[in-house]
Amino acid sequence: MKNLISVFTCALLAFLAMSGRALATFTTAAPHVSGEVIVHFKSTTTQSSRHRSLARRAHVKLADLGAPHILHVKLGAQESVRSALQFYENDPDVEFVQPNYIYTIKAFTRPTDPLYAQQWAFRNTGQTILSANGPDAPDATNGQPNGGTSGDDMSMEGAWAISTDCSPVIVAVVDTGVNYNHEDLAGNMWTGLALHGKNFVGTGPGGSADPMDQAGHGTHVAGIIAAQANNGKGGVGVCWTAQIMAVRVLDATGSGTTVDIANGVNFAVANRVKVINMSLGGPVFDQTFSDAITAAYSAGVVVVVAAGNSALNVDTNAPSYPCNFNQANIICVAALNQSNGLAYYSNFGATSVDVGAPGSNIVSTWVGTESTTTDNLSAGWTMAGGWGYTTANLGTIYNLIANPANFDYTQSLGHNFTLNADDRIYKNFNLAGATVATAAYYSELALTSATNFVNVNYKSTGGDPFTGGVQVGTFSSTDNTGLAFYRQDFNITPCISATCAVGFRLISDGARVASGVGILLFSVTKLTTDSIHYNVIEGTSMASPYVAGLAALVASYNPSESVDQLVNTIKKSGVGLLSLSEITTTGKAVNGWDAMTYIAPPVITSHLVQ
Repeated sequence: MKNLISVFTCALLAFLAMSGRALATFTTAAPHVSGEVIVHFKSTTTQSSRHRSLARRAHVKLADLGAPHILHVKLGAQESVRSALQFYENDPDVEFVQPNYIYTIKAFTRPTDPLYAQQWAFRNTGQTILSANGPDAPDATNGQPNGGTSGDDMSMEGAWAISTDCSPVIVAVVDTGVNYNHEDLAGNMWTGLALHGKNFVGTGPGGSADPMDQAGHGTHVAGIIAAQANNGKGGVGVCWTAQIMAVRVLDATGSGTTVDIANGVNFAVANRVKVINMSLGGPVFDQTFSDAITAAYSAGVVVVVAAGNSALNVDTNAPSYPCNFNQANIICVAALNQSNGLAYYSNFGATSVDVGAPGSNIVSTWVGTESTTTDNLSAGWTMAGGWGYTTANLGTIYNLIANPANFDYTQSLGHNFTLNADDRIYKNFNLAGATVATAAYYSELALTSATNFVNVNYKSTGGDPFTGGVQVGTFSSTDNTGLAFYRQDFNITPCISATCAVGFRLISDGARVASGVGILLFSVTKLTTDSIHYNVIEGTSMASPYVAGLAALVASYNPSESVDQLVNTIKKSGVGLLSLSEITTTGKAVNGWDAMTYIAPPVITSHLVQ
């Protein structure tokens, strides 16, 4: 901790216009210079009268302070400041008297929050991050090293010595919602509506009132941007004070539609946000989504987005939108590991991905407690028809439930389901006590026609979910996966009970058969919302909000910057990294100190002299 640098300042407090003389207010708790006062004589007094006043107490004028009737005065030996104040307050020639207060330039003081030592993005000491839970994307592979290189961080402590306050601007988290009751977020939520934002998941353009997070992702993002500092809880955000607007556009499984997302962006823009964070993506160009980003640009809004977690070049292999949109207000962010390397899962692209930011092993706020039960798929399922248990060797041996029971995941042996089938399989799960519940699995589908299909149902009272249950998914030949297993997620929150049955039903026609369906890694997750939990996850979803928070901090500190200037500051002010060279537009990692002190170079116009 650096020592405070004391600056002894002869400071004149503003004169309060009052009837009669203004009396000095003095407290012994206020730092001041011993043996000195500042005497503000009436402007009508003469030099001789001022000299007589000082002589009565054997005081000495050290200097005038900007005018001959305002004096810096040295007191007599052993005289207290309090005694001198009382003397001059009773002098009819004196307008005002005060101590010579001491002001200090304070060095940056690190936050005292208990998880700050784990926040390597702000202060990287090479520490190992505890409870690192792996990537936030199902297609990422584990193996990211934990424990990095000291100093490879965002230099936010330097930035915070300048400012920690983002409250002049509104930051929208367009995501799965935000747990606005969280102990480390509640004080930094936008107050424009009672519940701090809106929910647009399946609600239409007007939205609904409650943007409560049902997945955790948006709450984690919000904490990176603006977890409260020095409150004795959790960690800190890029912004210590802020206005976080919760805009829910993704459901409990992390999925959302064009309509939901466009409505959310439009709501944020209409309510005068300055920065939008969107840690989401999709593989196809979407004109409606693009138009919403364009409208945000016209309104002066910076949009910060995640590059994606497929370890691919989005310019050539697999575009990820909104990262691949070309509006000037977009900043697309790749993820860095704890040694400033490109994270193993991060997408990249020399013309689409702009900057890098910390994304691996990130601790932040979480929506509550989660418990996931992964079924062994070898017992306990009630089944009829062609369903059965089998295995698949995908490098690792996995248990499957499949139809037919000898399902051939290589689709080369001619094992087929039967004609005119109505085959059901289901199992009861205990979801009691949860706030939100989801089911997930990986499936390989090989169906021949639209009249061969697989339904997914649940039923809260247990038993056959295809009798009186609720259908949450249906798949036909248009959903065939080829020789691969693909993940499916479903929100089954209405099934919360001690006897929630989840099942699959294969229905076939009488004309054509095919290889069938195989299901592996079936799991159910119970989420119970609370206000005290934190989590460590990773992904470009985590990198993006670091940049969004920094954009909000710069915008608050330099409110006159246009959207183009703000984007330019973030992109141009960073630190060049070999790991980002030629795979991002800037080759830079964002840097807090550099952004807060960045001065754009002058525009030089060349003239031809003839």
